[in-house]
Amino acid sequence: MEVSDGFESIGKYGFYEATNISLVFFIPIMMVIIFYNSYRMTHYSKAIKVKTDPGFIDLYPENEEKYLLLKEKLDSLLR
Repeated sequence: MEVSDGFESIGKYGFYEATNISLVFFIPIMMVIIFYNSYRMTHYSKAIKVKTDPGFIDLYPENEEKYLLLKEKLDSLLR
């Protein structure tokens, strides 16, 4: 279905005939969200791994300042 046909069917019949219009917008928006979140999570390369009884907890701070603050607080809890 072409986009122009979808807009015409929205005007004439409502959303029943134009279900593919949402996919035209949904897929690119989801791709942008996924790439943005992966970029944000991998922007700062250092991570803190906390060992727990059933496994590990990984903490990914956003920058050097938050990394040092988090590391300092965790070190003070372990003393």
